[in-house]
Amino acid sequence: MVKVKSFTGYNANELERKINKWLEENKEIEIIEVSQSQSPVENEIVIFIFYKEK
Repeated sequence: MVKVKSFTGYNANELERKINKWLEENKEIEIIEVSQSQSPVENEIVIFIFYKEK
């Protein structure tokens, strides 16, 4: 079953730290797809990681 994890923030470095921490804590996953969007109004970055547990 494919699952999704979302990350939101206003700073790319902050998001990178959040994502790397999550990946370090979840080593037994297979990433299927990564998607990014950005809110034009608030400049908020949203990243979705679609994954399967191994």
